[in-house]
Amino acid sequence: MADWKVENAHLLVKEGRDWRKAEVQEVVKAAFSSGEDIRRATGLRFGRVALTPSVVLFGRLPDDVHVGVAVQRGSAFIAVPSADAQGVIHDDLWHPLDVTGAQTCFGFLDRHGADRCSGITLGTYLQLKADPTSAEILVDQTEREDVLSLARVRRDFSTLEIQLFPYQQAGAEFLVTMAERGVGVLLADQMGLGKTAQAIALLLDRRAYGPSLVVCPASLMRNWCREFEQIAPSLTVTIHTGRLRAGVISGLTVYDVVVTSYDTLVADRSLLEDVSWNVVVLDEAQFIRNPETSRAECVKGLQRRMSVALTGTPVENRLLDLWSIAEFVVPALLGTRASFEEVFPDELDRAESLGQIISPVTVRRLVTEVAGDLPELIEIETAFELPEEAVRRYKHILQTSANSLAAATALRVLCAHADGRGWEPGEDAAPKVEHTMRIISQAFTEEQKVLVFASFQGTLDQLFETVKVSHPNAFLGVLDGRVPVPDRQTVIDLFTQFPGPGALLMNPQAAGVGLNITAANHVIHFNPEWNPALTSQATARAYRRKQKLPVAVHHLFYERTVEEDALVRAEWKRALASRVDDGSVPKEKGLHD
Repeated sequence: MADWKVENAHLLVKEGRDWRKAEVQEVVKAAFSSGEDIRRATGLRFGRVALTPSVVLFGRLPDDVHVGVAVQRGSAFIAVPSADAQGVIHDDLWHPLDVTGAQTCFGFLDRHGADRCSGITLGTYLQLKADPTSAEILVDQTEREDVLSLARVRRDFSTLEIQLFPYQQAGAEFLVTMAERGVGVLLADQMGLGKTAQAIALLLDRRAYGPSLVVCPASLMRNWCREFEQIAPSLTVTIHTGRLRAGVISGLTVYDVVVTSYDTLVADRSLLEDVSWNVVVLDEAQFIRNPETSRAECVKGLQRRMSVALTGTPVENRLLDLWSIAEFVVPALLGTRASFEEVFPDELDRAESLGQIISPVTVRRLVTEVAGDLPELIEIETAFELPEEAVRRYKHILQTSANSLAAATALRVLCAHADGRGWEPGEDAAPKVEHTMRIISQAFTEEQKVLVFASFQGTLDQLFETVKVSHPNAFLGVLDGRVPVPDRQTVIDLFTQFPGPGALLMNPQAAGVGLNITAANHVIHFNPEWNPALTSQATARAYRRKQKLPVAVHHLFYERTVEEDALVRAEWKRALASRVDDGSVPKEKGLHD
């Protein structure tokens, strides 16, 4: 970083003489009128090549950023005092200026309302960086080792009911720091790293500033409420959905947080746009990657102090995905869509430039980067609400089954979608199916592998067909009772050796023991098992010695169904087994009795 000194409103230098504007004007005037005599009198030499000025950003993000117009000579930047300056002096050498270039630079600053050599806000900094015309004239000399270093003030999140991991603490602190500046954030941590917990920490910290809104896929609304109950129970939370949802603003603003779905947001656009929201959080923000959709338009029309976008895959298909998300996070950051598409075609070098522009508002950590902060096994329970049509069938089974065992089996088949229903693509997909595909897609984006355990053959077959349609180039394999035991290791070897992403779809009884599948670091239990040992053994296929990455394990279930009953019973069985372990270990006191 250059050692900048601001001598007055007109001059910025690193080394050499500190020439003020009046001195520069006098020397230039004398040089033009006297030529040889002024050189002898002052010791100045005169350069012949006109220097082209640049707009220079310098200082430290986020609160000590300055901007000026200067020319560069080696490691030095010499300030250009005005748009009509004829030249600058450095090391006893007078350099002529490209006058057109100077006018372009000062016009650029005027267009953004940025005074030369003045301090600017983070928002102005981002706008200057994002201006498509900045590529030719802007030089960024700001200090920013790590975007998370912007959160230099330690925040107290002790009122949370959980202990944040160090990387989550840093992420939450950054969110609060940016909220204080009214600047949005793209929280793009890899899946399994707890983006929800970090967002809830922010909402708890900012509760005094009014109601906040969480927009997520319909399948995740209940899970958000469970997370609030477990992490920040002091927040008042309501779900805005269904026929009985609030129809007036006063029915929403009495809560700290309102949770709604993208579809409900579109349906209730006029109501939700009239609320002055404190923070708007978008979960699975890739849902607005297409700027032409109604959900994208509605989200960006919300009144809000701060925007937070949560997604593990900010770019899924094209760079325009990121433009659309960024337009929500920091409106106008990346300019108009037309100018963006012209400046940022889908090319590797432009993708890197785009990443640099949005980096000040982006937090992106991969599992491999924060592995030292993580337990080796990350358990994630995700609850869903059974779709209405499935609820009707669920009640019918309860009323017509001959006995409780037959009912339990039929209900498990229904909740596991082993009857072939709920696998339609898009909005018609059942919430558990939709979420499973989302996990698989994100893992595949990172070129990683996934194990999916399901109890029923019908589920495995439907999963195979659904994943194959969406990811035809990934490795897919099925391991269940239909695969002869001698052939199962062959399937695993092919899966392990495949150079790209892949998924093994397995029955936990057929593939839950005796197999080493450490090529995968994501595990999905599509439906709960009555026997917790069976689930643990299945997880242990990936979470075992020689596994080099932390393993994220997803447990999916429908609330208020036989699946939640299975989880509760499994937890009791684990507690029972743990108590036996406690009793079998001699207590320290007993050793001396």
